[in-house]
Amino acid sequence: MSEEKRFIKNKKIIIVIVLIGLVLGTSTGVMIGLYINESNRYADLSGDYDELYIDYLELLDDFNELTLTQIETPCNADTYVSDMEPDTNFGNEQYWYAGEDEFTWELFGSLFNFSLLDKPESYEKVEIQLSVLWFEEGICYPVKYFQEWDESTITYNTMIYPDPDILSFSFYYDLISYNFNMIIDVTEWVNAGVDSLSIAVLGGGYYEGYSREHPNQDVVPKLIWTIIEASV
Repeated sequence: MSEEKRFIKNKKIIIVIVLIGLVLGTSTGVMIGLYINESNRYADLSGDYDELYIDYLELLDDFNELTLTQIETPCNADTYVSDMEPDTNFGNEQYWYAGEDEFTWELFGSLFNFSLLDKPESYEKVEIQLSVLWFEEGICYPVKYFQEWDESTITYNTMIYPDPDILSFSFYYDLISYNFNMIIDVTEWVNAGVDSLSIAVLGGGYYEGYSREHPNQDVVPKLIWTIIEASV
């Protein structure tokens, strides 16, 4: 096979991988990409390029027949707590805070609750989206919160902090960042069949975000359900 034909073929394969990755997520796109790459390697050895190209066309056709839909579920409750005001409830505030303020040494933690009673019958992925206004260098820990809590009464003194050993995953940001969305994949947690989901957001950095009370509803905390269906 000439270098020009090989380049064209590989370019088409890369396009398919990117498109699938955008719809199904990076990991799925990479897995399919690895499969195609392995088939490509086999075809190079066998010389059977026509069959590989037919597989590529069929895969692209299947992709075109898929419809991606995203449904948003607003946060059901949210608040933050502060160690410098340990008996104060902040359930009605328009912003949330987490981590430690490097100027005042104030320590914050935030809680978010999402109802799952109206979840779609089928879905591919579920993510929490938190719109962050400001973030300083450090680690962010989104943790599944098992304790019951009330948005209108919980305070620093009544909040039970999760054990660091059960932290599920973390994000690390090495620069000061402004106005971005923190995306947290909670598909496995939702699949557990519970009626609601709470998370606590803690961390070593300092960050501020928009709460559900903010007047701009485009930036409030929300669940995003990704649904993939066959096109009609």
